[in-house]
Amino acid sequence: MASRAIEIARREGTEFRSVYLSLEDDGTIKMDAQDIGPTVTEHWGDDDYEFWVRVPPASVPKLAFELLREKFSGQLGAVDAFRDWCMTVPPASLPKLAFKLLCEKFSGRLGAVDAFRDSCMTVPPASLPKLAFKLLRKKFSGQLGAVDAFRDWCTTHGVQHEFDHWV
Repeated sequence: MASRAIEIARREGTEFRSVYLSLEDDGTIKMDAQDIGPTVTEHWGDDDYEFWVRVPPASVPKLAFELLREKFSGQLGAVDAFRDWCMTVPPASLPKLAFKLLCEKFSGRLGAVDAFRDSCMTVPPASLPKLAFKLLRKKFSGQLGAVDAFRDWCTTHGVQHEFDHWV
């Protein structure tokens, strides 16, 4: 059962497709699609086809890291951009509070980046799925081929995942 799910793409009509991204209660991230229409009936002999990619909780840190690397790679202003981006993560008051606390904790320290990195290694695992969920939603929203693109992206970036389908 998904604790949070959102539809990220939809095509109405004869060849219907709906794509959802969900964060399950155990921290698994799942992207799934459902196709309905004549092509499905012709190819599968049934009126609907569902397929999905799951990333297990143990692989979510790698997923979040790769998404963040991809988002901020090559940017000289990456630290500021990351800080600003974090301020938009709902609920907005928590990142602002965390930012204030981090400023207080690391202000004036020459080794602040290394210390911050080390402290991030202790970020509660529960926050990583939410971070990865937000990044995935932005990356794949509006793409009818999101499930296949997500599967390919996970393979390319070495993120453990499962692909399955049901007719």
